[in-house]
Amino acid sequence: MNKINNCPICESDKKQLVISLNSDNEDRYFQFSKIKYGGFIDSWAKSIEVAIDCCQYCGHHWYRAHPKQDDLLKMYAAGRPLRPRNSIIDNNPKQKIIDELKKIKKIGNGGGHLLDYGSGFGNWARAGVNAGYIVTAYDPSKERSSESKKIEYTLIHEKKYLLKQEYDYINLEQVLEHIPNPVETLKEIRDYCTPGAILRITVPNILHSSEEDKLWKEWPFNNQSNHIMAPFEHLHGFTPMSLLLLIKRAGFKPVSLGLIFIYSPVLLLRKLLGSFIPKIGTTTLFVEPCS
Repeated sequence: MNKINNCPICESDKKQLVISLNSDNEDRYFQFSKIKYGGFIDSWAKSIEVAIDCCQYCGHHWYRAHPKQDDLLKMYAAGRPLRPRNSIIDNNPKQKIIDELKKIKKIGNGGGHLLDYGSGFGNWARAGVNAGYIVTAYDPSKERSSESKKIEYTLIHEKKYLLKQEYDYINLEQVLEHIPNPVETLKEIRDYCTPGAILRITVPNILHSSEEDKLWKEWPFNNQSNHIMAPFEHLHGFTPMSLLLLIKRAGFKPVSLGLIFIYSPVLLLRKLLGSFIPKIGTTTLFVEPCS
């Protein structure tokens, strides 16, 4: 078990307990464990302090304690989809994703190597192939990524193989909220970057969750869908501010506003408005390594 006392993003010691497992919500915890993981995380309710803290500076949310990495991988291996399987896995990637990856080429260094980091079922990796990239997909879970029936890209499960190639574009689609130490992970990813590499990062915005005003009333499970802080699947709840602080600590900086405009004027507008109204701010970032 790993315990996190200070904010894992800005390191502030000013925190507040948001919610913890108790008699009012433990039934929903065990229901989630049963439906999603076949009861795999039942024992963690006693061996791990199931509690979420919030940083009073950057608004970041995190689990006060979480399992070790090996145990998390076993959890994912035991996982079952909450939605019908055919709605998750589609060997024909959506045209919207293909078009998005084509647009990313316009703001990058012109190279063709794409790393889909934390590729899961391979949706973005397959889209990358269709968009004309040479694609490497990395996911530590063999069970999740083995769902791809037809693989047209390089699929790896160990980080050591990533160092054999530098990448012009790195995609982290809904990845960092699952990782115990996102700062160290992004620092490692810097070693995989070519000069002028672009990282696309997306995480859920805890200030704009699908649960809305029921955010903590429905934690940890509403018997239908994953909570934005589902235990111990989402270890972090990012805000626009905490995501920006994360990339700064890891040695990255946002790309210029001009490049964001080329990619998406709507994304630029959300970024600008988010400075005043964090709830509508974006937790989609395009960043590059600091020189």
